Amino acid sequence: MFSNVIPALQTGLPVLIAQFAAALLLLGVGCVCYMRLTPFHEFTLIRQGNVAAGMVAMGTLIALSLPIAATLASSHVVLDIIIWG
Repeated sequence: MFSNVIPALQTGLPVLIAQFAAALLLLGVGCVCYMRLTPFHEFTLIRQGNVAAGMVAMGTLIALSLPIAATLASSHVVLDIIIWG
């Protein structure tokens, strides 16, 4: 019963880690680009206690993660995630 677990992990886990790393990289690049392009400094506003800036930052994070999640769900190759993400 468990004899197939180790070979499956050996083949599937590196792919999973590569896809996860690519998704986090794309999300990070998207957030940095967004923060650079907007005229507001969200992190400064959040540190000052501005709740609206926090809501905008989290909304942006969710909006950027949705296409990446859809790409993760429909692709099997890391290059697809990078191209479509």
